[in-house]
Amino acid sequence: MSKVKSINLITITPLNYDKGDRGRQSGAALLLVLLLLAIISILVVNSAENSYHLQRRLTMQEQQQAISTELGAIEQFALDYYAQGISSQNSSHPRQPWFESYSLAINESSVKAKLSPATPCINLNSIIDFDLQYLQTSPALLQLKFLLENIKAPNPNDDIVLIHRYSSTILKNSSLDPIASKNSLARQLLATGWKSEDWQRLNDFICFRPHNDSRWNINNFSKADDPLLRALLLNQLDSDRSTRLIDRISKKPLSSNHQFWNMDELQSIELPSQVKLQLQLRDEFYWLRITVARSHHKQAQWWFIQQQNQVLKKLFSYRM
Repeated sequence: MSKVKSINLITITPLNYDKGDRGRQSGAALLLVLLLLAIISILVVNSAENSYHLQRRLTMQEQQQAISTELGAIEQFALDYYAQGISSQNSSHPRQPWFESYSLAINESSVKAKLSPATPCINLNSIIDFDLQYLQTSPALLQLKFLLENIKAPNPNDDIVLIHRYSSTILKNSSLDPIASKNSLARQLLATGWKSEDWQRLNDFICFRPHNDSRWNINNFSKADDPLLRALLLNQLDSDRSTRLIDRISKKPLSSNHQFWNMDELQSIELPSQVKLQLQLRDEFYWLRITVARSHHKQAQWWFIQQQNQVLKKLFSYRM
């Protein structure tokens, strides 16, 4: 009997992957794609922003360069324009036409100019040549002392010593920049115990000028200048007569010194000739403000100018 050989069949089963694994791999791939897209988007946005800011900076630089060029061009024109008006009169007052704003167009820019007389003040350069022991015989020192009393300075007798000392130091070490010099004086006074409100009351009535004279134009006074006018007249007017005098002149500006000294309010007082010689009805110092606007950019510049021989000369400039 033949033997039948048995064959063991091996069943080969195909490999099966878990569906959960396939899902996880697909999700990871999708996240990777999304991450790459996000990175690319960020790079594109950053590149666009950088390009925008660069273009904006270049445009602003071009505008600033154009404005600087136009400021240089308008400077001499403005000085000549205003000098003609000022030199045509023997006196000056804020209501004259050349003190009104002036506008013109240059290329793509709009230019505005405004000339203003320097405000009345006591020139601190006029006091440093006098020794304080001669206070009672020096009109310049007396005027400062009376001003300190009128504005209710902390201690007028001590304060005039401080102002005299600090002003002497400032004038020896500066180029008579009117703003820098006053800022230096303010810092030194505040360091001694002055309050900011004390300084603000004084600040409006003092100045540093490039000569050692004290000169003032009564046509430029307002009622707020009453403490200054009384001090300039050595406190021989009370506040009522002083403000009444200022009000009359502001309504009808004077054209000669003789008109001022003959006014009724001044007939009962006596003043030394040094004080009377301080009155000058034509201003010597001015502030000129030039503003140039171009597209979305604007720049303003202030010039401190002096009239010399019917010519306006720029002394200092300040960019705002």
